[in-house]
Amino acid sequence: MGKVAMGLSMSLDGFIAGPNDGPERPLGEGGERLFAWYSGGDTEYRLPGTEMMFEVSAASAKLLREAHSRMGALVTGRRTFDITGGWGGSPPLGVPTFVVTHSVPQDWVYEGSPFTFVTDGVESAVGDEGGRGRQGRRRGRGEHRAAVHQRGAA
Repeated sequence: MGKVAMGLSMSLDGFIAGPNDGPERPLGEGGERLFAWYSGGDTEYRLPGTEMMFEVSAASAKLLREAHSRMGALVTGRRTFDITGGWGGSPPLGVPTFVVTHSVPQDWVYEGSPFTFVTDGVESAVGDEGGRGRQGRRRGRGEHRAAVHQRGAA
């Protein structure tokens, strides 16, 4: 299996969003408190692949730059994909994005789509055989990792 990294803002009791999250309120009720650190600093950091700009501490910006530069693929779940509206077609990190799902949303399947929908499990999305699975074939980079961005995996 390829190298996998996971980094989420999480409360001490294991939540990564507030209650009643959904497309209208992606972070749920009060969930924005988990992400307050993204706007509490004095150093700008743009999330790769997006126009999202954060103001974090200098140390956090350095950590995020280093971590994100090593990400060769993003693995997410269908619920996160749906809540974000597929990030408007521009997934975070600007890397191939694998959505683990039981059913493929046909309106997102088209030539050049940044999404690959995986119906046979997380292991298949991350890649097996020493990183030569789906992630390895798509990226072909030795030191890059798959970033898991899925609340169910947390």
